[in-house]
Amino acid sequence: MNDLRTSPGFGPSGDELEGMLRSFFRAEVPDPWPTLKVPEAMMKPAKRRSVWLRIGPRLALAASVAFLLFGYLTLASIFPKQLPNGVNNGGPQIGNVPRRVHTRSGNEALMWEEKSPGARPTIFIQLQEIKGSNDR
Repeated sequence: MNDLRTSPGFGPSGDELEGMLRSFFRAEVPDPWPTLKVPEAMMKPAKRRSVWLRIGPRLALAASVAFLLFGYLTLASIFPKQLPNGVNNGGPQIGNVPRRVHTRSGNEALMWEEKSPGARPTIFIQLQEIKGSNDR
């Protein structure tokens, strides 16, 4: 590929080009430079805006905030207030008060029974050993 900056027959040299551009732009600038004509200061009386034009944007903002709040509350009312947790999800229970029972080894334990809801309920039994109750 040819380097166009060093080609001998391609356009004027850097100094010639600089001089041509300088003379062109100086010819375009008016001589003498025109003086600035300052316009007279005009005082226009400030117009008072109507009361409705001043209150309008505030009313629009208040209406949009009210609309967003109403939409949020409407959408929130569609969803359940509290999600069910685990097995205890609002269905009937066998009993939620623990009973004291004895295990095969003779230790005391607390037993909870829970029933899952649905057409085919499942009974869950939870045992918790009571520490230090080895009477036998």
